[in-house]
Amino acid sequence: MLKFLSYLLNLVKPTQFNSWQTFNGLAVLFFITSVFSQGFFREVLAYAGFICISVGLTWVGLEKSWPWTPWLTSALICLFIHDLIKIDIQPLLLAWLPLAASLAVIPYAVDQDLHWHLPKRESRQFLVILFGSQILLTCWIQFFFILQSWLVMYPSLFVDDFGESMFVRQVELGSLVLPRSVPLLGQLRPAIELQLSNQDWGTMERWLQGLYHTPYQMPDFVEPALDRAEWERIAEDDFWQVTAIASPQLDPPNTYQLRWDAQWQGPRSRSAAENSPYDAYLICSIRQQNQVSVVDCDEVQLVNPPTDQKPTPFLPMSR
Repeated sequence: MLKFLSYLLNLVKPTQFNSWQTFNGLAVLFFITSVFSQGFFREVLAYAGFICISVGLTWVGLEKSWPWTPWLTSALICLFIHDLIKIDIQPLLLAWLPLAASLAVIPYAVDQDLHWHLPKRESRQFLVILFGSQILLTCWIQFFFILQSWLVMYPSLFVDDFGESMFVRQVELGSLVLPRSVPLLGQLRPAIELQLSNQDWGTMERWLQGLYHTPYQMPDFVEPALDRAEWERIAEDDFWQVTAIASPQLDPPNTYQLRWDAQWQGPRSRSAAENSPYDAYLICSIRQQNQVSVVDCDEVQLVNPPTDQKPTPFLPMSR
């Protein structure tokens, strides 16, 4: 413990005025002062402290030849910009590695008198590999953000199988993810029970007979029902198709089964094409009672429910 406290003391105790300890000491002073200040003056002191600690850490990193100094300095610059002008963290994270690579090039291209020159021939290959590797890693970070935005716009992709992907790996998140077809039909269920109940039985029976044999798309019913339910629209809704098909039931008589299917029309893996993890259905029973219709709907069911909890894809990785 004493050794640790002694190490912390050395971080802020300057051996001479022109040293990194001076900046670390000033940073501590500014931060302590800002705690007891208010308003604009407090922010100025906090920013001054952050600048001093950034200069101090960069200085000690250069003095002790820490190999990660450019990445540390770049991260501190990005954090300062993020807090100063409230810019989104995503572009700063994408700028972090290229900026660090640029800072790493400076000692090879700038002499002690701050004169610019081309890096020495023996260093150029290393610098090209260094800069190229940081650009490559930045591309993977950008790909991660792209995947995350896709999953926000198309959350049903969580149920698909990415086992054959060269870029995505599945991780276990511990919770079962359902496709959007389940809440979609869940929103339609109250509208179905409300609008199809208490209808003249003759009119209802003729309407049901028109839905025999072939599933029919029901946009005139679905769209108003979702609008009334204040269904929050997202990009993937364009890939869902809701159909209905009716069939008569012999027991009891004057009863029909109306099946509603929500089917995914978007891209899917070959495995998903075989087992349909996206699709769901809703079974409603329509019967006659005192010359009017009575509707009872079951719970929404998946066409092919999973037998266990599947891992959820969200991480981009290379193979």
